[in-house]
Amino acid sequence: MRLATTLLGIGLGALAATAALNASFAGETEDAVFDSPEVQELATRAEALKVDDQIALVQRIRRSLEGKLLTPSADAWKGFEDLRSRSDAGLARILDRGPFEGLVSPRGGGAYWSFSKRSNSYDQWPQIELQKWSFSTGFYGSNSGIVVRLDADLLATAEDVCTKARSGRRDRPKAETGGIYAVRAVMWDECDVLAAFQVVDMDTRGVTIAWRVIRTFDVPKRKR
Repeated sequence: MRLATTLLGIGLGALAATAALNASFAGETEDAVFDSPEVQELATRAEALKVDDQIALVQRIRRSLEGKLLTPSADAWKGFEDLRSRSDAGLARILDRGPFEGLVSPRGGGAYWSFSKRSNSYDQWPQIELQKWSFSTGFYGSNSGIVVRLDADLLATAEDVCTKARSGRRDRPKAETGGIYAVRAVMWDECDVLAAFQVVDMDTRGVTIAWRVIRTFDVPKRKR
């Protein structure tokens, strides 16, 4: 079932770091991925550039990579157009943690997502992480939270989500296409958010999710 009918029912340097990207292409050789004639030609031309021009080229490649790696595709939006105008919902890309550090600008290599900030950066209230194709939450300080896999037929009300989240398994649920999840992210002096999301697409680099914030709670405050 598409998230548009389930969740709405409950209210992407670069040149210097290419070796790291190899890890995301299991079973493929370095030559097969990077050493095409086109890449050889571009590398030869890049090596002849002045340092300032090489830096500019790396910045251009990084911007291009971010657009391709961190932007949901047009196909992914099909069936979810009604999420585009919402401030509490949308589509997002999350990359598997590790291979893309240094290739994209958000801290954490695009492996995080903040429902509150609509950001992939670890510096912007990261509320979920994708690592080794599993989801988790609670990453620094004494922040905490849970991620649980949900059954589609339990997404009737926000109360049902809360109940399932409290009673569900609290390990690192695996990302699976079509899977629906709830996350409660409790971040001291920042936010306390309950959100639901569905994996609408997966590839060798990461996942595309459709998401919606279900409820925001009072911000937990540290005692001063």
